[in-house]
Amino acid sequence: MVAALLFLASALRGQAQGFLKSAPAGTVETGSPSFIVYGPEAIGADSAPTDLHLLPDGRVLVAAQREIIYGDGVRWETVRQAPGDPRFIIQSVAVAADGRLYAGVPDGFARIDFEPEGKWKFTNVAPMPPSHGQQWPEFQVMEDVDSHWYWHSNSGAVVAWHPGEMPKVLGSVNTIGRVFAAAGNVYVGDYADGALYQVHKDKIGVVVPPDRTDLNAAMVCSVPFAGHETLVGTVGDGIRIFDGKTTRPFVSSGILAGGRRINDLCATYGGFYAAAVDTLGIVFFDRTGRIVQVLDRSLDHRLGRALRMVYADNGVLWVLLNDGIARVEFPSRISHFESLIPTNLSYVEPHRFNGKLWLLAGGRVLRGVYSPRQRLEGFVDDSPPEPLIFALKTCDGSLIASTSTGFYGRTPSGWVRIAGGIIDGRIAARMPDGKRWIYIARGEVGWMDLNASPVVVHRVPVRGQGDAYGAVQDRDGVIWYELGTGSIGRLDPTHEPLAPRILGSDSGIPDSWASLYLIDGKIELNCANRVLGYDAATGRFTDDKALLNRYPFLVSSAGRPAEDSLGRLWMAGPDRVRIIDVRKGSRRPVEYLPPEFRPTNFFCEDNGVVWMHDTRRFARYDPAMPQPPASPVHVVITHVNLPDSNRTLMSPGRQLPTLAYSDNSLSIHFLAPGNPQGQQVNFEFMLEGQGGDWVPNGTAGSVSFTRLREGHYVFRVRPRVGNLAGAESRLEFTIQPPWYRAPAAYATYIITGLFLLALAIFVPAYAERRHKARLERLVHERTRELNETNQLLGRQMIETLGKTAELRASEERFRRLSGELERRVDERTTELMQRVSEVERLAADLDRSAARLQEANANLLVANQELESFSYSVSHDLRAPLRNITGFIELLQRRLRGKSDKDTDRYLDIVTAEAKRMSALIDDLLTFSRVGRAEMSLQPVDLLELVEESRRELAHEIQGRSIEWRLSPLPPVLGDRTLLRQVIANLLSNALKFTRRREVAVIEIGAEPAPDSADLVTFYVRDNGAGFNPQYADKLFRVFQRLHNIRDFEGTGVGLANVKRIVTRHGGSVWAEGKVDNGATFYFTLKPSRSAP
Repeated sequence: MVAALLFLASALRGQAQGFLKSAPAGTVETGSPSFIVYGPEAIGADSAPTDLHLLPDGRVLVAAQREIIYGDGVRWETVRQAPGDPRFIIQSVAVAADGRLYAGVPDGFARIDFEPEGKWKFTNVAPMPPSHGQQWPEFQVMEDVDSHWYWHSNSGAVVAWHPGEMPKVLGSVNTIGRVFAAAGNVYVGDYADGALYQVHKDKIGVVVPPDRTDLNAAMVCSVPFAGHETLVGTVGDGIRIFDGKTTRPFVSSGILAGGRRINDLCATYGGFYAAAVDTLGIVFFDRTGRIVQVLDRSLDHRLGRALRMVYADNGVLWVLLNDGIARVEFPSRISHFESLIPTNLSYVEPHRFNGKLWLLAGGRVLRGVYSPRQRLEGFVDDSPPEPLIFALKTCDGSLIASTSTGFYGRTPSGWVRIAGGIIDGRIAARMPDGKRWIYIARGEVGWMDLNASPVVVHRVPVRGQGDAYGAVQDRDGVIWYELGTGSIGRLDPTHEPLAPRILGSDSGIPDSWASLYLIDGKIELNCANRVLGYDAATGRFTDDKALLNRYPFLVSSAGRPAEDSLGRLWMAGPDRVRIIDVRKGSRRPVEYLPPEFRPTNFFCEDNGVVWMHDTRRFARYDPAMPQPPASPVHVVITHVNLPDSNRTLMSPGRQLPTLAYSDNSLSIHFLAPGNPQGQQVNFEFMLEGQGGDWVPNGTAGSVSFTRLREGHYVFRVRPRVGNLAGAESRLEFTIQPPWYRAPAAYATYIITGLFLLALAIFVPAYAERRHKARLERLVHERTRELNETNQLLGRQMIETLGKTAELRASEERFRRLSGELERRVDERTTELMQRVSEVERLAADLDRSAARLQEANANLLVANQELESFSYSVSHDLRAPLRNITGFIELLQRRLRGKSDKDTDRYLDIVTAEAKRMSALIDDLLTFSRVGRAEMSLQPVDLLELVEESRRELAHEIQGRSIEWRLSPLPPVLGDRTLLRQVIANLLSNALKFTRRREVAVIEIGAEPAPDSADLVTFYVRDNGAGFNPQYADKLFRVFQRLHNIRDFEGTGVGLANVKRIVTRHGGSVWAEGKVDNGATFYFTLKPSRSAP
């Protein structure tokens, strides 16, 4: 157990000194390429794929019976067959140059058209000629040979048809293997009897009759090879070379030779080929037949049934499997060996011995196993007789292994112990004399002379020294070795006797694992996210700022960077491996590895090959492997959804048809064909006409816009891989204005405005003319009246003179009247006193009236209680008759089921639904009545506890929904717990109901001080649901008042009335705020409790 733990810690060892020797010429040491297998569910299919194509725009097309799937390797879009369309199963489809799809149907051929509802259907385009009264079969298989389409149903007739042509029957074959081109001709292989047919002048003729061939040699696939020769795959004779007349073996032995069925062949980049070998997997080979890489079923059992392959320009091989599809990166500089290693991968270290590859893996020594053609096929355990191997080293042509009991050497006959008693030793480097080897072990150091017989060992004890987990030798010959957390060793072999120095925290090493490596021969240290260099003057490790200035990426590197034989610096960062060309003075990476692989140990060969290891993987990088030219990632806009009209516009091109204003909400979907495997593609979009900036969209392949205004828009989207932006796609569309903002409406507005302007000019002029005429008549009338007044004034002057005389006579009479006035004042004073007495009597009557009013108010309260009792009794007594009505209607429905017409059934369904709605109304009315009559028991109440109880009761409404609850602390209140629980339940039920259409519902419950009273606390329930028109907010709390259509949201309109009645009875108030489609907030106030419940 202790040894196992020590070995687990050694997963972070450093690289050995120097480069590994490269493999001898002709040896192939490649593993499997990077790949991904997608099952039907991963691409959105309900059944296994049956066909695979690459579209002209780079997208992958997969057919799966009644489904058509488009994808880019990350995002997949499924289109299903329209209901009611003939239910023919698609076995294969044909892709025309314009991207249209075609398939064989009974008695002809059909085009696959996409409907506005987002479905596809068959449109017959070419019928088959009459067949003497017999129905033609459904031509399920299409073979595209040099842009000519050949259709068949695996046996029987072979038909040539292409859009725009009439179908031509070429002939009949028993069991059709594959239609293929070779030596400038088209051939059909019959794998039932091995016969070979040639298509010539629209007819099929026998080239090789069944009696002249072997069934195993029946040809089922092909690929152009050299000149007029073709590589053909056979039923059971491997790959052969066909010149149009005869065949000969491609290779003499191996998995590409006889005894294997080749399902398909495909040419790839760099002069390589791929073969789908039945029950084995996919084999990659060159023109000489030398196997380069193998992707076999041990990695994924589905790879054993590869049926068809299609190669893309970006170096990706798409494979149709029996139960899915696969994406394979080839040619790839990185190959994986995990499937070849029979031990765990906690630590893997490669070595070269006698030209073969050896590994120290999982505490065991593994020897490479090679085929007769020198291809590495796997590893076998070839360890010394010990349970755990600590270290492995090649020295002077010998392979040395160390264990807890000593060192072992590998001889032709096996392992032999050469030095005992040394625990977990590690051979570090040569002594300066070039003959002896220095080793480091637990509690000691020393040297060994491996050329002596027996081996001479000199041991030097070192107190307190533990196991050495890796050792390197710097340019000054000093040996550095790792001793675990916060500790390293330093040994100068030029001074004897050997005297190592143990460095720790006093030498500037943090208390973390110290990883040693060399840059330009100088020792460096990765520890605690710091890069440290050794200062010989002080004997301490300090931050190496000069190195970080040269290579800034080292600050985030992990493990042990390494320099390869090509002068390139390898380092593992937090996201991916970076490669910097040091010899060219570069400071920035010249190459990246896929981000899913983050090795911490690099082992470099002398030919530029680099082996890499992390705790789960072991891979090889080969710079000599050709790479296809990098193709820029681009975007293809696949379809547009118009949810308001329930339409889907497939393959919209660069411009949509003009959209009505009712379609001003839309979703645009897109893919990124050619995306690099293992690298994340993000998207950015811009909508010209709404804003001018690029908006990041992450990896999502769709963007939605809602309620756009009328106008012209240009949607632009582009991919981005890291900091590199790809080619963008554009989609233009125009949204028409609503009818009241259309050009015709504006013309009507202008005409109406001109009419009103003319009317405004005419009416004042007409009124002014009438006013002038009236003034003229008035002046004439006033002149006449003035003359008459003058005459009257003359007469009055005469009368005035006469009355003056009379006035003097009347003065005496006025003095008499004055005395009379004084007498009358006294009489009125007496009368006023009597009126004051009358007012006092009326005040007494008013007091008596107030008492009678109070009595009437008490009688009114009694009447109100009697009215509530009556309402409760009526509601309660209505329930029994209503249940009888519902029961008899359901009984009537069961008796008339299947006997009545559709209208009768519909009428009965309506009556049943309305009876149930009336029952709900009666229940809510009873609840409303009980709320008014219920006695309150005031006590401290924890509202947050009521919230949790209500959430548990509403679990059936919450189940399956995405709801974000935001709960703030709620102070205790003084109130009736049962009634307040009904308030919380009603408000939460409303929030859940009106957020039902949100993808993510947000419901917030909180409290805040009341704005108008320090004795009240305001509570609120806020949601992001449908909201309401604020001008009707006062109607929300009235009985049976609703602001939404019952078809959109169920309910009776009593719940909020209950809330208001309960809160009012508690001395609080309730109100609501909201906007349409922007959520709502309900507030209520309650008195806080001075003590916790």
